[in-house]
Amino acid sequence: GGMGQQMGGMGGQQMGGGQMGGGSSHPADMVFKTFDKDGNGHLDKREIEAALGQVCKLTGRKKPNPLMVMAAIKALDKDHSGTIDVYEFRSLSDKLAGTGMQMAMGGMGGNMMGGGGKAKKMKY
Repeated sequence: GGMGQQMGGMGGQQMGGGQMGGGSSHPADMVFKTFDKDGNGHLDKREIEAALGQVCKLTGRKKPNPLMVMAAIKALDKDHSGTIDVYEFRSLSDKLAGTGMQMAMGGMGGNMMGGGGKAKKMKY
């Protein structure tokens, strides 16, 4: 029953916010909901840029330049739909808006982008 399992797994993920360990929602979630105008659980490229700008306001970061945003979207958009879901948006915010800094989980996504040349190395 591999198929059924996959389908069922999707619903559970959204309900539990499993990755965050407990009910604490990611700062990106609120912003995501604000910009997900049609409520379909996906943001398109334009919405993503606007939403990221908002997350950057929250974290006090400079807005990332559009090229970085595009590259990050490409990297996260596994199914090449041109849109990302709330989990992908979380990783995007962690990378580009610094929300991951407040999160214990922040380090996890770091190597997905191959460091992006922007990873802070702690050794000086």
